[in-house]
Amino acid sequence: MSLPHIAVDLRILDRAGMERSGVGRCAVESLVALRGARPGWRLTVHSNRPDLIEAGRDLEVRGTRWPTGSGLGRVAWLHLRAARATRPAPDLWLAPTFVSPAAWRGPSVVTIHDLVFLLEPERYRGRLNAWHASRTVRASARRADRVLCPSTAVGERIIRDLGIDAGKVVAAPWGVSGAFRRPPAPSAGGYILVVGRW
Repeated sequence: MSLPHIAVDLRILDRAGMERSGVGRCAVESLVALRGARPGWRLTVHSNRPDLIEAGRDLEVRGTRWPTGSGLGRVAWLHLRAARATRPAPDLWLAPTFVSPAAWRGPSVVTIHDLVFLLEPERYRGRLNAWHASRTVRASARRADRVLCPSTAVGERIIRDLGIDAGKVVAAPWGVSGAFRRPPAPSAGGYILVVGRW
């Protein structure tokens, strides 16, 4: 039996600076963890940022000439090109950021980090983007074999607000790299904790 071939969509990182966002960092760390947990699996990573990903014997980074550094370019690539961008076809499509290709018909896993686009559309890059995100995320989640989310609270919202079968929603709390595991020695003064973008 041959080891699986997984396509991983990291196009979210094509926009400069996204590797420092929560969703971008989670996508990178998920790939690192997958490589560590399943050595030998063949991974085809879709990204125009090879500087963020260490290619190797079992990992190929595939770039594109599509302008995927912009939101519109990423959406166009995802809907028009992504499903045919990995040849031979992978055994699974892993979408660590909300949406899988509309034309992909094989097994898939999609990660939904939150439902801001649905619950607070005015805070989500405008109502038109929120409307588009609501439609595409819902469609991706319905097609997916598994839907990962960071908490049971988000999972419950996915089931209720997106109408997704509870049997395929899995709460998988975000992991962190070693740099975040041991706090530095305390220093004099207070601390401020900021969570989220707003």
